[in-house]
Amino acid sequence: MIAAKRNLVECAHCGAFNRLPPGDRPGRLFCYRCDHRLHRHRPQWSQHALVCVVTGLILFLLSNTQPFISLEMADQVLSTTLLSGVQALLSREEVFLAGLLLLSIFLLPLMQLLTLLYLLLSRLQARAMPASRYGLALLLRFERWNMLEVFLLGVLVTIVKLSDVAQVVPGAGLYSFLAVVLLLNAAGVLINRRQLWQQIDGNDYFVLAGNVELSGCSVCNALVDQRLRYCPRCHSRIARRQLHSLQRTWGFLAAAIVLYIPANTLPMMYTTSFGATRSDTILSGAHHLLVTGQWPIALIVFVASILVPIGKIVVLLYLLVRAHRPTPVRLMHRLRLYRVTEFVGRWSMVDVYVVILMMALVQFGVIANIEPGGAALSFGCVVVLTMLAAESFDPRLLWEGVDETASG
Repeated sequence: MIAAKRNLVECAHCGAFNRLPPGDRPGRLFCYRCDHRLHRHRPQWSQHALVCVVTGLILFLLSNTQPFISLEMADQVLSTTLLSGVQALLSREEVFLAGLLLLSIFLLPLMQLLTLLYLLLSRLQARAMPASRYGLALLLRFERWNMLEVFLLGVLVTIVKLSDVAQVVPGAGLYSFLAVVLLLNAAGVLINRRQLWQQIDGNDYFVLAGNVELSGCSVCNALVDQRLRYCPRCHSRIARRQLHSLQRTWGFLAAAIVLYIPANTLPMMYTTSFGATRSDTILSGAHHLLVTGQWPIALIVFVASILVPIGKIVVLLYLLVRAHRPTPVRLMHRLRLYRVTEFVGRWSMVDVYVVILMMALVQFGVIANIEPGGAALSFGCVVVLTMLAAESFDPRLLWEGVDETASG
């Protein structure tokens, strides 16, 4: 096998091969054909990122040990921590929602912080420490499932919704959590993934002798001979396109469509106040917020829980149909639709987080009590399935057989 450094990368959105800039010049590189960002470099990024990660780890521990939110109602005070929602869900045998919450706001962010710390310390020592390739590959595969920003929006919505009926007191854990969100996002912007891979293995071009047909590794971006089953640098499976992309996308999307029906017809939340119980679906909950004067929150709930899921399903159906019959007409328009769908997918979880937070906070017996409805589980599954559908879809299929000069 021939291993070399060629500074070439295949665009994950259109399949075009681009040459990366030599050296470490600050700036960004975009694909010449579809304008997808391929590379970004900032000077002294590793030192700045390390400061963000270390500070983020300290504040992450504080956010999970200090009081998160306190609610005062009728001379009763109820304080919660960040993981109170997990405990409340487990006590109600909502195992899927409890696992999703634990994974998205605790385990994955903690894994991301620890992995980044390990990789950055390795870079400062100018050598690849053991298992660095597996840690970086794992980080890149699961970083989009970290939903701290979405959860933070859910916290803000919950505070606004409860501020009219009780006194909400943010705790030290909430302020620490806000700082963690900012620091983790700053570290993500600063990290130069290309240089991390080059430290693990400086080669990014692996071929066998003879005629070469190359595929870009979906994890480390190395160009690999298609006759090799696994990438020599990150050990990920190599395929010209994502395996069974269309079949898996159809499957995830069909399941999401089926579950979207109970997600909108079953109650999302049960609210008990002085012995009277009211059930709300997603739509009726947004309407209740609107008529009570909380129209900004009603708008957030309506967009995140109704417009975004429907939009994702419609766009993915459209892209699947077009992937079966590629055409250069409005091709860039379809790519932009895919990018927006991929970006907004996880933000639909905000309504599920709001229900969980209100359930954990509002437990005052006969005076006030909130319980999740059957729609919470269905809607959480819809969000996960549409995210998996977007991940499974390979946008390069839209370019199959399309003349490059006709794809504007």
